[in-house]
Amino acid sequence: MKRLLVAATVTATAWLATPVWANPFFFSTGAPDGLVGTLSQPAAAGTLETETADDFILTEATSIAGATITGLIPPGTPLASIGNVEVEVYHVFSKDSAVPPSGRVPLRLNSPADVEIESATRDGELGTLVFRASLVAESFTVQNTVVDGINPVPANVTHGEGAASGEAVQITVAFTPPIVLPPDHYFFRPEVQVAGGDFLFLSAPKPIVAPGTPFLGDLQSWIRNTDLNPDWLRIGTDIIADNPVRTFNATFSLTGETIPNAGTPGQGNCPGQSVSALARQFGSLEAAASALGFSSAKALQDAFKEFCDIALGAAGTHHVTPPPVPANLEVPAGNEAFLEGHATGTQNYVCVPSGSGFKFVLFTPQATLFTDSRRQIITHFFSPNPSENGTIRATWENSRDTSTVWAAATPDTTSTDSAFVKPGAVAWVLLAVVGSQEGPTGGDTLTETTFVQRLNTAGGVAPSTGCSGPTDVGNEAFVPYTADYFFYRAEKSDAGHGK
Repeated sequence: MKRLLVAATVTATAWLATPVWANPFFFSTGAPDGLVGTLSQPAAAGTLETETADDFILTEATSIAGATITGLIPPGTPLASIGNVEVEVYHVFSKDSAVPPSGRVPLRLNSPADVEIESATRDGELGTLVFRASLVAESFTVQNTVVDGINPVPANVTHGEGAASGEAVQITVAFTPPIVLPPDHYFFRPEVQVAGGDFLFLSAPKPIVAPGTPFLGDLQSWIRNTDLNPDWLRIGTDIIADNPVRTFNATFSLTGETIPNAGTPGQGNCPGQSVSALARQFGSLEAAASALGFSSAKALQDAFKEFCDIALGAAGTHHVTPPPVPANLEVPAGNEAFLEGHATGTQNYVCVPSGSGFKFVLFTPQATLFTDSRRQIITHFFSPNPSENGTIRATWENSRDTSTVWAAATPDTTSTDSAFVKPGAVAWVLLAVVGSQEGPTGGDTLTETTFVQRLNTAGGVAPSTGCSGPTDVGNEAFVPYTADYFFYRAEKSDAGHGK
């Protein structure tokens, strides 16, 4: 924690310095109004992951370098108990969402999307943000709270869970690297991990008043937990439901720089136009990187490549482009890659008798798949496939909605071709899906998968020693490996189905 706080102080100094050529951006919902506190934190013992989100608008391409989040923690909780902060940004529904929605909530119009904008996620545990916490008030009371009462219709109205008191804290965040977004309407969703207690995101006045920055089209705050995901409920309208109905903002601010002449995401000239705009605005890419808080000109260019992949009105994620593969690993026509995960884990072997000798055989992989921004998305292992009466198959389970697919390879869809596969690396493989299952609340991120490729492997080959005689039988070897997994589905005529 001390390391994070020191880094936050240094980084915050960088992004608060304003160069003479800057086009500064600042947005705030103002100060907390004491009306409501709503849970927004990762899963903990006895508590589901719960997310509160509130909206903001960008009128120009913007590099967001930092944020503040104001919330309530239990009385007497040390600031050092705030162990991590994660921030996500969402489009407004129906972008990045299943249409029509599930019908499990009263309304999805003007809600956050089903899924976040992947390139905009920042997480302290992954080193993509740093933070420091400060005490705003030793004693602060909210009139109402929403913590556990987050239910689908018809049980959505709870009128809240009553007042709460605690310490009001402000968390100042520096994004490393900054978040670059095109002009659009978005939702800001922080999660704060507090050891031994809850973090309640404090409400702010609606409509926004000074010292906040009012804007036309201001929407109310929304909330969901793991059981409600991917849907959201309006805190004021759907849950508290006073008569007359009151709506709420959440207390946060954003700061950064606008890039007025950046390219348009989704257009072929977007990267070049954006780089030119940065060079003109700041004098050089190196100067732009320094002013905007990026570690290098290359990091800045990488951020704008992701910026250019945020196609407005589409899924909000980068295009998945698998590498060339041996002919026997090509996916049949009519399928498209829709998801990529970078795996880190082990190939797990056990020594068994084999004919007149002994050999290591694979009994399961154990791996976690991450996005380009190092966000966990999938776990990978072997498990019984219910569609084949429990036959053990390679399995992938989505880390958020627990949708699952099982797939099988054959000797004809495996390759150790040295033109593709590195020495000492496990084979590249094409697997056909032989079973799928939605998550317990209808999550379906992986259920449309038709094929999975394991490519770009490194390591993972069974050991050449340790399995040569009867006394070695039962020996296990956990061999580290990495790989890229590509998930395919039947081609779609539109991209509006989410991730």
